Amino acid sequence: MYGSTTVADCRRKLAQEWLLWQIFAGYYKTPTFSTSRLERTCIEYVVKTALRNNVLYALVKILPPNVFSGIARERSDLITLIIRRGEEMEAMLYSGLRVLKDYLKGDYLVIKTVKNYPRIPDDIDVLVKDFNSNVKALKQRGLRMEYYYPNDREAVFVGPGIMRVHLHGKMTWHNLDLLGDTFLWHNIREIEIGDVQGVPVPSPSAEILTCLAHINFEQLYITIGDLLSVYTLSKGANWDKLSSETSRHHWHKTFLRTLAYFQDFHNYLYGEPLIKCPGLKIPVTKAKAGGLSVPIELNRRDMFQAFLEKRAFLPVLRRLKKAIKIVATGRTVESGKIPAERELLKGVFPERIGMLEEGTRRWR
Repeated sequence: MYGSTTVADCRRKLAQEWLLWQIFAGYYKTPTFSTSRLERTCIEYVVKTALRNNVLYALVKILPPNVFSGIARERSDLITLIIRRGEEMEAMLYSGLRVLKDYLKGDYLVIKTVKNYPRIPDDIDVLVKDFNSNVKALKQRGLRMEYYYPNDREAVFVGPGIMRVHLHGKMTWHNLDLLGDTFLWHNIREIEIGDVQGVPVPSPSAEILTCLAHINFEQLYITIGDLLSVYTLSKGANWDKLSSETSRHHWHKTFLRTLAYFQDFHNYLYGEPLIKCPGLKIPVTKAKAGGLSVPIELNRRDMFQAFLEKRAFLPVLRRLKKAIKIVATGRTVESGKIPAERELLKGVFPERIGMLEEGTRRWR
């Protein structure tokens, strides 16, 4: 039993969640298990799970519109809106990337913004080497500076027709150094995003470590999008370098515990381990089929050990109210920042979003 939910209910819901992995197979690969056909599945639950994982836009971009024709009106309205707003946000993202290419001075990297699937980001996160010069460059371009934190070397810019730009002079999480500059800027790549070519992004190894750092020290849960992103990037990752970098920055044990989630989920979905690196001693979790439900909330023990290993006491004190709420409830999805998709919809259909915020089972 999971609270008042029966084992049969859990199995039915998991079968519906597994269908998402079949739908998203084109972004990575096809799972080894079989699922119900789409028309036999509760599409409303699939929609709800996609929204909780911030992948609803990716889902509706893949499936034909007639799939959603039979669902309740309150959810069909959400889908219509997410398509319209998602396409508007994509256009703003591309416009913002073109502005960055034209006006930023020197080297820059687009980080934490784009994934291997259609995604609505909160903003465009940009890491630059020369922070002060680029603050001036964006102001001269006519962008309005919404926030400015000179001590943290962060600034947020907004402008008509472009997505909000979050400029970073250094890569930290609540002033915690989790990755070195040399590691972040090594083997950078240029990719095409929409109609914008030559967008500089970190190496696969640096992108994976950025994702895992974000999960442990800010987000505190793992989504389908996180799993898909890391799985795809893993093909080009250097796991020995990842291990060394986390040891250097004092969160190696946390890194290994988080990889255990990704490894176990990969074993279950695809019948093989994600990481084949004998030097990495990834712990074995006690996850069972009933615990493989997403999003996965990190349990209290993992969170405590992560902040203890990093000696990250000051960030906890700065966010004491949130920390107390998480310790008391164990709920990290509802206690954290609202994902971009839910933020877009909340202002229009707040009462309907509430119906989609069903409790998430933690992976113990």
